[in-house]
Amino acid sequence: MVLVLFAELLEGIVLIKESQDLHKRTIAALTELFIQADADNSGELDTIELKNLCSGLSSHHVLSKLENTSVFLEKLDANSDGKITLDELIEGYQKYRCTQTQEYRAVLFIRQLFRAADEDNSGNLTKAEFQKILEQEDVKWKLFNLGVMDSDDFKEASETFDAFFSYFDEDDDGDLSVQEVIQKFLKIRSRVRREQIEKMTHHA
Repeated sequence: MVLVLFAELLEGIVLIKESQDLHKRTIAALTELFIQADADNSGELDTIELKNLCSGLSSHHVLSKLENTSVFLEKLDANSDGKITLDELIEGYQKYRCTQTQEYRAVLFIRQLFRAADEDNSGNLTKAEFQKILEQEDVKWKLFNLGVMDSDDFKEASETFDAFFSYFDEDDDGDLSVQEVIQKFLKIRSRVRREQIEKMTHHA
């Protein structure tokens, strides 16, 4: 069982609180920038006005915290009419924020997982320590629930663990650092999310 240390729990609460506060400020900032960019007061942003909004996003002290703002903006035009409304802008941000919050939670759990697996407190995980922690059913459920691993990943970890471990062991030193574990789990999570989106698009 993965135990949550008080300090780690407190860190998670602080991250979530900071995320909520930033969310409120960002909604207000998005609304302000949208109104400023909407030069003709049409309630929609055309290509030229959108460029002004992009400039505002990159320079604003709150919105500059958004990563990949260009990619974020590309996904906003929900009805593909070439224009963006304030509702589309805020809805797109809500989806973006949900993704970022889930990633915070995933990273927090991975750190907890690493600490629980590091039985000798060496600061690194041996192959045996990593395998042992991944065999725990509560850990599997949590990783699956956070979208960090899917059924194929669990199957690979179970049937070909050496190859699975080698994927994480980037420097090939036989041990895993916390950075290696976080980086590789997040990479798997990105792949899982991409595959889920592709399946949803295919069935739509």
